[in-house]
Amino acid sequence: MLRELLREIASGKVLTLRELAARFGLEEGTVRAMLEELERTGYLSSRSPECSLQCEGCPLKGSCGVAGVDRIWFLTAKGQKAIEEEKHG
Repeated sequence: MLRELLREIASGKVLTLRELAARFGLEEGTVRAMLEELERTGYLSSRSPECSLQCEGCPLKGSCGVAGVDRIWFLTAKGQKAIEEEKHG
């Protein structure tokens, strides 16, 4: 299941924790724990969205992919390598 989650992050789609949980049929807390495990083992990194505006006053509110998101997850070099190795066999 961790591999599937890693592939989902690698797809580049902006998905909320709720959307990821729904895709995998899991609780949000379970998906968060999986993301944290992938980060702990070096496949992902995360950071808080850097936005100086409050969402309600933001002109991008309707199209922002990170509105209300507390963490954004990214593949690390190790994560990218794992995805590439999987693609090539």
